[in-house]
Amino acid sequence: MKKIPQAEATFHSWGLCGRAIRRRRGYEIYVGKLDNTEIDFIATKQENKLYIQAAQEIGAPETEKCKYGRLLDIRDNYPKYILRADAFAGGNYEGIKTMHIADFLLSDEY
Repeated sequence: MKKIPQAEATFHSWGLCGRAIRRRRGYEIYVGKLDNTEIDFIATKQENKLYIQAAQEIGAPETEKCKYGRLLDIRDNYPKYILRADAFAGGNYEGIKTMHIADFLLSDEY
């Protein structure tokens, strides 16, 4: 894991999500590596950890396999999220919560 410097919070189009989690909730934000794949965000605060994959939309089966597969490969019990920006966000797949980005940022569950 490498820490994202404060000034580099807009490292891609989902930088807003990382900044919001850091500022509003007090988490440290990292980009995670698992084998040769990347986890978009790993948010840590004391003993708490969140794994987050972000997607504009998940239209193709390859994208779905990629986003969910990376989180399914993590073998701990910390919460895992897929955050989407499309109208079809919502649900739960094998313990991975799928949410619209706005719903996630406004939620009190993390």
